[in-house]
Amino acid sequence: MGTDKALLRLKPGGPRLLEMVLAAVQPLVTGIVISTNRPDAYTWTGLPLVADNFPNRGPLAGLEAGLAASRAETNLVVACDMPWLEVALLAFLLKQAPGYQAVVPLNPEGRAEPLCAVYSKECLPVIRRHLAEDSLKMSGWLEDVKTLFVPALKLAELDPELRSFRNLNRPTDLPVMYNE
Repeated sequence: MGTDKALLRLKPGGPRLLEMVLAAVQPLVTGIVISTNRPDAYTWTGLPLVADNFPNRGPLAGLEAGLAASRAETNLVVACDMPWLEVALLAFLLKQAPGYQAVVPLNPEGRAEPLCAVYSKECLPVIRRHLAEDSLKMSGWLEDVKTLFVPALKLAELDPELRSFRNLNRPTDLPVMYNE
């Protein structure tokens, strides 16, 4: 993207992407931890900020740091670049958590959406092993824990267009999203 996506605004004067994500998550959780390697950029949130324990290992290292710092056993994890999170969909994922170490949505193509999911702290040893082995794919470790994959068809009952999973990856995404 060329800039910190969490600080982007979809329209001038509008909320930052991170503010939109926090607004969706806050009604569902008792605490929030922001995993970032640039804590100075997020002090304005007043929330706990944690840096990666495994530097330069990408999003999986961020997941590990966030889970390690969390006080909760069950954790809703979302990326900062998903501004249209549907609270009902997130609540549904949380309700599925008992009995699983991970609850991960599948997109319409059947691929996992590991950056909008629920994880137990029980996942930490497996995540750490994958990080130590440089096996950094965000969904690559899910086969090693008890995971419930939730099909897109089920999630579409709560979010018909599955807007919750739309994220910003490139500057060219912005004009299209301004029109939504």
